Amino acid sequence: MSVGTLYPYCKAGEPTRTRVIVLLGLIKYFKLDVEVSDPDSHFPSEFVACRVPAFRYPCGKPLTESIPITLKLAELVSDKNVLFGDNSPAQRAEILGWMQIFNIELMNNVAVYLLQTLGTTKYDAESFDNSWKQVERQLSIIDAHLTKNTYLVGEKITLADLYCVPMLYKGLLLLWDPAFRARFPAVMRWFETVNKSPIFDGFFDNMKYATEYKRPQ
Repeated sequence: MSVGTLYPYCKAGEPTRTRVIVLLGLIKYFKLDVEVSDPDSHFPSEFVACRVPAFRYPCGKPLTESIPITLKLAELVSDKNVLFGDNSPAQRAEILGWMQIFNIELMNNVAVYLLQTLGTTKYDAESFDNSWKQVERQLSIIDAHLTKNTYLVGEKITLADLYCVPMLYKGLLLLWDPAFRARFPAVMRWFETVNKSPIFDGFFDNMKYATEYKRPQ
């Protein structure tokens, strides 16, 4: 019996979501005993919010939110030094800290102006400008760190890098033009280094960066 079921999609056939990329990569690369399922009779009845990713234990207990699910899958990898650096409490804490920064401080703000750009939500100049400024601020902090460090934590790729790199995917694909990207050279160097990890199974190989950006009106 598998250790549980991952639901990466709200409906069959939809594009892979940002917070799901690393989960699918971990399962495939490490051959984890996790079933990957399209929505079934357990979803959404056992996941009231209908948000993905979602994870269901064999006993039926649900686990939600991408960070807890990512950590759950990472713990299934037998050699903890592969994903958790030196596996010390200090580095584990650093890894979790960066995951939270990218997930909350960066990705949530990117989502605000991405959805307004795509017309999914109504354009609001104030929230758009605030979210844009917050993204610039966070990228500046991250760039400063990566100017002095090859990776987010320690001297090799860790779960922090693998979780956080996909958080830049939609911004680089749809929003951040060459002038914007040029302001964060260390972030770009890091992104282009980590996205080549075999754990991503070539997901980023044919990615094309945004060439221009037009603000919604």
